[in-house]
Amino acid sequence: MTRIFNPTGNIVGSGFITTMIVIGSKVYYVTWGYDADGNLTASVKDKNGNTTTESKQVEKGLRSSLGRLAAEGYFKGNTWLDDLMFIATFTASFNDFASKHFNDFVTITGNDSRYKGNALETFSKHAMIGFVIGDLMTKYDDPASIESGNSEWKTDYKDFNRLDMEIGFWVSFFSDCSGIEMGIIHSEAHTISMVDLANIVKAMAMQETHVGNMGRGTDGNADCGIMKSDIYPIDLKRRNGIGQ
Repeated sequence: MTRIFNPTGNIVGSGFITTMIVIGSKVYYVTWGYDADGNLTASVKDKNGNTTTESKQVEKGLRSSLGRLAAEGYFKGNTWLDDLMFIATFTASFNDFASKHFNDFVTITGNDSRYKGNALETFSKHAMIGFVIGDLMTKYDDPASIESGNSEWKTDYKDFNRLDMEIGFWVSFFSDCSGIEMGIIHSEAHTISMVDLANIVKAMAMQETHVGNMGRGTDGNADCGIMKSDIYPIDLKRRNGIGQ
């Protein structure tokens, strides 16, 4: 039986801070506060301060993820300042993530009846969960002294942790849409958590291409994806599919 997580409720009072998020070039204002049960929650309006169908979707997605995180004890013991820091870092990460990936997400899910008409809700929900997963994932230091030993690639050791939120987002999304019962932070009996799975994906990407930092092929055509998938943006005729 699938476990049901209750979303957080309406803000009691006027909230304590309002932030701006941008999704698909549209601006929304998120007011953060606490509901009647003391859980961190959010209220979302459009750029004109109105409640719209779209703002309700964003709000529903954020409240759903906040409720799930609260149920897993993620905010337990937090002070008001801790929650404020969470809001600030999440908002910045969300805006960067949405600017890069929301349109792709809509394209990927556009023909799936489960997500038609609620892309904003689904994206907002998994973006927050993905942010938390990314924050809790194992971090790799930059081993600047290590050489790849492969002269074919121009190795460029960038931040190996830059894709953590992306990995967390898709782990959360596919866990949800597949119906697989997984905790975000804590593993249930005989299972792994979403953070565990995200760390496995990242470890594989690190082993394959140093999380996509192996660089571009010397012929200028082959970009090496994070899992050694070949991408030929210049000469599409050379595409051999995914992986070698």
